Amino acid sequence: MIDTFGLTEDDLHPTYQGLVKLIGLENTLKIVKEFGGGEIYFPTIREQSKAARNRKICAEYKIHNGRKLASKYDLSHKQIKNIVKEGKKLGHKIESFMPQPENPAT
Repeated sequence: MIDTFGLTEDDLHPTYQGLVKLIGLENTLKIVKEFGGGEIYFPTIREQSKAARNRKICAEYKIHNGRKLASKYDLSHKQIKNIVKEGKKLGHKIESFMPQPENPAT
């Protein structure tokens, strides 16, 4: 429990109003106590989910579907190729299959 001397939401700086509405006064004060006076950068959800997205791209990748994945994930074909290349380095499972030619009849 933080000693707040009867502090209310209205006593807080406007910067914290949205946070109080989201997580409550007590949790906001915990964050202020821990990080007050400094700056905190919260990356976007999109930024946070890049690693998971890239693993998924690697799992879905086939030799001939790079452009389809680029469209699906709103990326360029080159970005997909780079993600797959990096995924290989990281050991992600990549299903890069290429249809094998059928054996010609002899």
